[in-house]
Amino acid sequence: MEICNLGPDVMDEVREMTGVSMEDAGYGRWNTRCHLGAWIGDTAGGCRNYLDTFANNSQFAMTLSNPNPEDEDGLCTIIIAVLQKNRREMKPQGFENLAIGFSVYKVNEIRGHLDRNFFALNKSCARSSAFINLREVTGRFRLQPGSYIIVPSTFEPGREGEYMLRMYTNVSISSEELG
Repeated sequence: MEICNLGPDVMDEVREMTGVSMEDAGYGRWNTRCHLGAWIGDTAGGCRNYLDTFANNSQFAMTLSNPNPEDEDGLCTIIIAVLQKNRREMKPQGFENLAIGFSVYKVNEIRGHLDRNFFALNKSCARSSAFINLREVTGRFRLQPGSYIIVPSTFEPGREGEYMLRMYTNVSISSEELG
């Protein structure tokens, strides 16, 4: 048996063993969103350094609401993780981990897939600390309630692979892949 990553549901097991829940201890319940995706063909657009192809990457809309009233700054805590799938199984065939990362953009409203012009005029409000060839990259951020677009990507365009995007937060969250 192999365990790759724990999620916030592990706290349910802690409650079963100890009788103390996260809510009883003064912590809110964490919400999880998970999306599967792939960088294939045109959707392998590379990072923002490659402005002409960056908008071709899959984009995921996320809305954060109802910040924790105990947080005086009114911000929402979110953990974003991108994990590349099946690379270990492909290592004997010469496939190494890709250099991966993600960028987060604040938007006033979600109108659909963002284009090159948007990315040329707007900087990310959050991003992975580096594009690196690890199995998973993760970042913890404090964001204002509102709407955001997350763009997981490889560093270079044309690098193909599958990934899983996960978001963990203790506030209300909705998310969807944009077409």
